[in-house]
Amino acid sequence: AQSCAAGTHKFDDWKCDKLKESGVPIKCLIATKDKAMPTSGQYELAKKLNASTIIFEGGHLAATKDPERYYNSILDLINSGIVGK
Repeated sequence: AQSCAAGTHKFDDWKCDKLKESGVPIKCLIATKDKAMPTSGQYELAKKLNASTIIFEGGHLAATKDPERYYNSILDLINSGIVGK
């Protein structure tokens, strides 16, 4: 969902660089049938951000169909930013 928001809000190279420089772990949720942002654009954004990805089959709100997996991915992301700090 965030990849869609980023893709539609002029998420240029400068913004991507600032996020990467922040050192905050980034995860892009990829929806395989999102009509708002093509899957290829979602992968492109993840690559620009050096982000990890989690793939959900379905459209824009595909992650809501598997809430446990979605929330676990968020917890994993949070924990990845805490470990070793």
